Amino acid sequence: MNYPELLPRFAAGTATDAERTAFNQWLETLPPAELQQVLAYYERCLSAQETFDTHDQPMLDRLLLSIREQESGGTGRLHVLQPLAWVKYAAAIVLLAGAAVFFWVRTNKVPLPGDGAANTSPATPADVAPGKDGAILTLADGRVIVLDSLGNGTIAREGNMQVVLQNGQLTYNAHEQLLSGSPELYNTMQTPRGRQFQLVLPDGTRVWLNAVSSIRYPVAFTGSKREVTITGEAYLEVAPDADKEFVVHTSGISSLVQARGLNVNAYEDEAATRITLVEGKAYVGVQDESRSRSVAASLLPGQQASFVAGKAEPVISPVNLEQVVAWKNGVFNFEHSDLPAAMRQIARWYDVEVVYAGDIPHVEFGGKIQRSLSLSQIIKNLGDNELKFTIKGRQLIVHP
Repeated sequence: MNYPELLPRFAAGTATDAERTAFNQWLETLPPAELQQVLAYYERCLSAQETFDTHDQPMLDRLLLSIREQESGGTGRLHVLQPLAWVKYAAAIVLLAGAAVFFWVRTNKVPLPGDGAANTSPATPADVAPGKDGAILTLADGRVIVLDSLGNGTIAREGNMQVVLQNGQLTYNAHEQLLSGSPELYNTMQTPRGRQFQLVLPDGTRVWLNAVSSIRYPVAFTGSKREVTITGEAYLEVAPDADKEFVVHTSGISSLVQARGLNVNAYEDEAATRITLVEGKAYVGVQDESRSRSVAASLLPGQQASFVAGKAEPVISPVNLEQVVAWKNGVFNFEHSDLPAAMRQIARWYDVEVVYAGDIPHVEFGGKIQRSLSLSQIIKNLGDNELKFTIKGRQLIVHP
């Protein structure tokens, strides 16, 4: 088959249905070495594309599910799934105009770039590998780019900004002057389960996103304030700007930040939303359900504001900063953590479902452990004579 002529049409979305069918059937006949050569050429074709189709949420949900299933291993053959409009090569996924196939490459068929390279302890087939760098970027017009293994370079243009991926970090660089009256454009970065990522906002603010988190932000801060919205967990080093306040919105809470370090923990499955000041100044506020008044508090470095649903006043308390930001530094810090709290962190990072085989034991952990270990090594360190764990597929079963 003359794939050098056909693949550019696939990348551009102009291939016919008959060509797609014939190509899919031909792919399944290739030996691994030839298959890798073909898909490598296809990735180069994709990289040459400048525009891609928009997405809808159900398709995005299927994409995330497919990523998770890929990580769990498989038979080693190439699967062609239809009618998904996603094309995937080596965990670098972009949307194609008019495409109607989804190439799912198993890691033992064509090695995925980056898989296990940064892990100090790769998982065995019956084990679960730790999370890694990766995220989904949604552009202002709805286009979606999965950043897991894309190479360095400009991946999109938004207004007057070039969106650049460099060594696992996303940045925004102005390539021309912003015209007066230009519409305000927003991007959203999401990390699914088992992923984390770093981002530099257009003003120079650095952001670390933990697993199952998101941040929505303008591609240019043109107003009197710099405002972002966060879900899940993020750490921010806010760039100073005396003329523009930096405001973080999360779970109905607004934080006015003049901080070198601020940690936001706003997971829906946690009992409270926690805003922790590491360095600098922060002023946090929330409006109660009746909207009749607002509650606010100022934070000093080393303090945490905990907002519990249904309670009017936040609880301000000193905290162990090393423990709060341990995730950012590649560590689980389970000091004084009970079993459910530790399992929630593990579930997000290893993309597993925690199942309790009986009553939840009253256990308190202590100490730290690297997040780069496989799941079996984590539970080996956590288990004792009263607490046992079993890994079954994507389930982590806790036995009292």
